[in-house]
Amino acid sequence: MTEPENGLRETVERARRGDLDAYGRLVTEHQGWLFAVVLGIVHDEQAAEDAVQEAFLKAFRQLSTLQDAQAFPSWLRRIGVSIALNQLRGRRLTFVDVTMAEGMPSEDPNAEARHKDDLLSFLRRAMVGLSPDDRKVCERFYHGGWTAARLAESEGISAVAMRKRLERIRKQLRKEIEMNQQKKGSGEHSGAGLPERIIRMLSKPILTDLPENPVGAVWEIVKETHPGHTEVQLAETFAADELRSVVGDKSSLIPSFAHRVDDRRILRWDLTAPMLLKSRELRGQDFLMAAGKVYRNVQEDGRSLETFHQAEVLLIGDRDEWKMMGPITHWLDKLLPEARIRVEQMDFEIYTDRGWAVSVLWEGVWEPVLGFARFRDEIVRAIGRDPEKVAAVGVGMGLERIACLKYGIDDVRKVEAAQVKR
Repeated sequence: MTEPENGLRETVERARRGDLDAYGRLVTEHQGWLFAVVLGIVHDEQAAEDAVQEAFLKAFRQLSTLQDAQAFPSWLRRIGVSIALNQLRGRRLTFVDVTMAEGMPSEDPNAEARHKDDLLSFLRRAMVGLSPDDRKVCERFYHGGWTAARLAESEGISAVAMRKRLERIRKQLRKEIEMNQQKKGSGEHSGAGLPERIIRMLSKPILTDLPENPVGAVWEIVKETHPGHTEVQLAETFAADELRSVVGDKSSLIPSFAHRVDDRRILRWDLTAPMLLKSRELRGQDFLMAAGKVYRNVQEDGRSLETFHQAEVLLIGDRDEWKMMGPITHWLDKLLPEARIRVEQMDFEIYTDRGWAVSVLWEGVWEPVLGFARFRDEIVRAIGRDPEKVAAVGVGMGLERIACLKYGIDDVRKVEAAQVKR
C-alpha cells in the first residue's frame, strides 16, 4: 500500500475506465502484501499464488462497484481473504471424509460409493458416541491437521502411545459403523436414539478445541485473560423438568427456535441453562467458564448459523452486576482492541429481570457481541447459594461473531474452514 492517496485515487479511476496499464500498476503495487495475507490463510505458496491471481481478476471485473477509490486496498483484501477461505474449505479433509477413506470392510468394492449417505450417517452417530477426550483428539487430528507428535505433546503422552490411541479410536468407530449397518432396517438406532437431524448438528466440529480456527483462537484469548476460572464441560441436552427446577415457571418461555430432541429433552439453544445446572454440582466454585456449540432452528445465511459456538461465564459473588463491566471490557480490549462499546438494556426473561447487551462499533456498524445480567434471586437459591449474601452474574458471547470481526471474515459460514496463525 505504497502509493500516495492522490496517486492511488487517480490510478484506480483510470483502471475503472478500462486502462489496463493503470490496473497493471495496481497489481504491481499490491500483490506482495496480498500474497502475504492469503498465504497466512492457506499455508501453501502455490495455492496462495492462485488465490491472489483470482482476486485481481475478480477485482478488475468488479472495479465499477467500488465507490471510494481510496478504499481499494481494504476492498481488495476482503476479496482475497474470501477467495482464500473458499479455497481452503474446498480442499480441506474433514473428519468424516478421512475416516471413510480408510475403508470399511466389504466384499463389494463399490458398496461405499453406493451407500455413502448411510455410511456418513453411521459415522456421525459413532462420532457423537465418543468420549469428549477421544472426540477432541479425532477432530484435532482429522479436522485440525495436528500431527500425532503434537497431539502427544498436548496430552502429555508419548508419540507411540498417541498412535495407539488413534488406532483404538479408529477401531471403535469402525465397530460402531458395522453395528449400525447390521441394525439398518430393524428400526434400532445408536447415538442414544437421537433423530438424524440432531445427530447431524451434534457431529459438526467443535471449533473451540481447534486453536488455529478463528473460533478456537477467540476462546483461547477469553480464557487467557482470566486464568483464575474453572473450565467445565456442559451437557448438550437437558430435560424440561431440569430446567424448571432452576428457573421455575419461566421454563414455559423456552424459545420457539429451540430444537426438541423428543417429548422430554431439549437441545441447548444457549449455554446459560446447562451452566446453571452444572453450577449446582459445583457449589464450591464461584468462577465458571465454558464454551461449546449451541443449536437454533434458524435459516442459515452470512450472519446466522443453525449450529454455532458460544462462551459462557458464571460469576458468583458481589451483588452488583455492573462490576462485570471490568472483565467484559478487558475481554473486548483483548479481542477487538480500541473498539468503541455500547451497552443497552435487553431482556433475558427466562433468567433475569433485566439484562444488558454489549455492542462494538465496527466499520460504522454497531455489532452485538455479548450479553450479561444478574440472575434472579430464586435462581441463585435453586443452584444452592444464598441470595441474601451473593449474586450470580452470567455473561454469554457468540464466538463466530467475534471471530468474523477480529479476523476480517465477511461470511459466518466461512469460519469453520478458516485458520489463523498463532
